[in-house]
Amino acid sequence: YVTNSNSNNVSVIDINSNSTSYNLIVNTITVGKMPTSIIFNPNGNFAYVLNYGDNTISIINTIKNNINYNKENNSYNHYSIIKLIQIKYSYIN
Repeated sequence: YVTNSNSNNVSVIDINSNSTSYNLIVNTITVGKMPTSIIFNPNGNFAYVLNYGDNTISIINTIKNNINYNKENNSYNHYSIIKLIQIKYSYIN
C-alpha cells in the first residue's frame, strides 16, 4: 500500500513473488485529499490513511481493498494519531 498525495489515492501493490502480477499495482483506492501517511493494525486487515489536505482519516479494509469509512479529524494532528494507534495496539499485544 502506497499513498499518492497528488492523486488522492492509495495504490495496492502485489508483493506475492509467486503471482503473475508481482510488483504491479493491482488496485487503486480513492481516499481523502493529500494522503501522507499510512499505518496498519497488527493483523494487517485495516490500514489507516492520514489525509493532510482535508484533515480526515480513511480506513481501508485490506481484505476487501475498499474504504470502510472516512472520518473527519478535528482533535489531533496526524503525527499524534499515528502515535495513538501505535500505543493502542502495543497494549493489546
